Amino acid sequence: MTQRIQMAAALVHDPELLVLDEPFAGLDPAAVRFLSAVLEDYVAAGRTLILSSHQLDLVETVCDSIYLINKGQVVLGGDVGDLKAGSTDRFLRVDTSVDPAWLDGSGATVAEAGRSATRISLPEGSDAGAVLDMVRSHTTVDDFGVEAPRLSELFMAATDGEASMDELDSMEEPDG
Repeated sequence: MTQRIQMAAALVHDPELLVLDEPFAGLDPAAVRFLSAVLEDYVAAGRTLILSSHQLDLVETVCDSIYLINKGQVVLGGDVGDLKAGSTDRFLRVDTSVDPAWLDGSGATVAEAGRSATRISLPEGSDAGAVLDMVRSHTTVDDFGVEAPRLSELFMAATDGEASMDELDSMEEPDG
């Protein structure tokens, strides 16, 4: 509720420019959906929104263009759709667990494994259908799709994954 009140206070004067820092922090999914709709309406009305957030998956759905900053330097910027489309990285998402051994010889690797879904990193120029067939030869696949990288994956690629490691290295262990 506090963030809704703060958002209402920020919008009550109908500003042409709105600057928000981590507006989604601590929000449940319903509140995220509500706030996203408010921000989309704000931008659709021709106003400018500057949003600072570490929640890149939410940024990806709310923003048309972005600038990703690491250590004070812009490492990636532009139209979100163009950035994703311009990447040579592609992923096959399947609704099942995948044993990495099933992919031997394909060049594909398991990028993200969950209990009920797996994202498989496809090598550049590979045939997603052939990789899908390799998985289907071992298990049933009811749902699948080929996906561009997520904004968080583009960030990690642009920074060689160094951002999170630097943050971990700079953290001190708590006393006691």
